[in-house]
Amino acid sequence: MPKLADDVLTLKRPQLDENGEPMTDDYGNPLTVDVPIKQARIRRSTKFIQSRDGQLHKCLLSIDLPPDVVIAEGDGTEFHPIGAALQKGKVIALDEALNPAGKKVYFRTVYVE
Repeated sequence: MPKLADDVLTLKRPQLDENGEPMTDDYGNPLTVDVPIKQARIRRSTKFIQSRDGQLHKCLLSIDLPPDVVIAEGDGTEFHPIGAALQKGKVIALDEALNPAGKKVYFRTVYVE
């Protein structure tokens, strides 16, 4: 029996121009850069997260990322679990695990809607 591939997580980061503004195509859709993540711990979740603007969002995935991965709220994600359909989502909240002095990030937890 062939070995099944591991779960695949891809971050969809917006492509920026020289001024730092997001780029769009001819139809106004944002251009994105795909960043595959190899070291991520992905858990399914059924939490409700309150965003900065006060809205409640249902969190479908909770993802622990290494500290060197740069991510922001609003970035897109694609998750393809083994034997299931592709799941697309958007980052709704970030949480960082810091050392007691607050100077070093151990890992980042990202909540995806």
